[in-house]
Amino acid sequence: MKKLFQLFAAAVVVLFAAACEKSSVGETGEEVQVSYAVNLGSVTKAVGDASKVNVVACAVYKVNKNENGVETYSLIQSTKKNVFIKNGSATYSPILIKGQKYRIAFFAYHQKDAQEGNCEYDAGNAAYNITDLTAVKVNTYLNNSENLDAFAKYEDLTVGSNVNPSVTLVRPVAQLNIGVTQTDWNNAVALGETPTSSEIKISVPVNEYNAVTGKVNSLNSNVDLQYDRQTLVSGSFNPKESGTQEDIDYKYLSLTYVFATSESDASTQADLALTVYNGNGAKMFETSQLTNIPLKANHKTNIYGTLMTGAVNYNISLSKGFAPEENNVQK
Repeated sequence: MKKLFQLFAAAVVVLFAAACEKSSVGETGEEVQVSYAVNLGSVTKAVGDASKVNVVACAVYKVNKNENGVETYSLIQSTKKNVFIKNGSATYSPILIKGQKYRIAFFAYHQKDAQEGNCEYDAGNAAYNITDLTAVKVNTYLNNSENLDAFAKYEDLTVGSNVNPSVTLVRPVAQLNIGVTQTDWNNAVALGETPTSSEIKISVPVNEYNAVTGKVNSLNSNVDLQYDRQTLVSGSFNPKESGTQEDIDYKYLSLTYVFATSESDASTQADLALTVYNGNGAKMFETSQLTNIPLKANHKTNIYGTLMTGAVNYNISLSKGFAPEENNVQK
């Protein structure tokens, strides 16, 4: 089996600029209003274009040090706000105390029916549970759902004369794509089986994200995440977009967003099993258990090849951004 590992980028830019909502930290001292102009960078791709990300959860944490000199972070409850993203931008403006050191956490996500002036957290409509930004979780696991795309970052800030810093948000999730060649798809259709929907079970040692540390909260053992069946994403992906030699389009059988380790950490190792259904809702195809699939936050992992008919060949690529950086391993 051939496995390809490549690197690939996607980012959301957050700039600190002019004022909007005011949130006081409730401390004594000279107050300074810091305004964050949040911009979601335009992306042209149909899949992973961040178009579903419409709310940013923002909060300020006071930085303290314990007796061992280790930094700790305490939430200033009054600063926790959801900010609506309109035309790719939003503004968050807490009032902070000059000279104090803070950590500002951001988590951008999808919330159904969110509107400007009416975007406070709604558990029934939010893709993620952001009640506690140190333990963000998925509310409902759905496969083939762009609603589970997300962006996050934290920024350390000591308030002074410079109140216009900038920060870039990146995905805390990996995008897992599974696809087949057009020939493989056509062969299945010729046999009377048209792929229509899919579900996937992923076993990983993480299921929540800490927006204050920028890390996943790791578990001692794997947990099974069942992403429920949804209609397939239309279109295809091409591994060449991330720098491979190959120039073949692969039609989607599955698209999944999963919390994963960050750039500086070892890849999250996932085991997974995909089930594909036809138009009648009958099971038509099921992979064997795929093990040790590498996942990284802000990366795409692509599994592709001739998967449904004839000899089964799995190719796996781990991609970061759209830069043609390669680290290929063939087995």
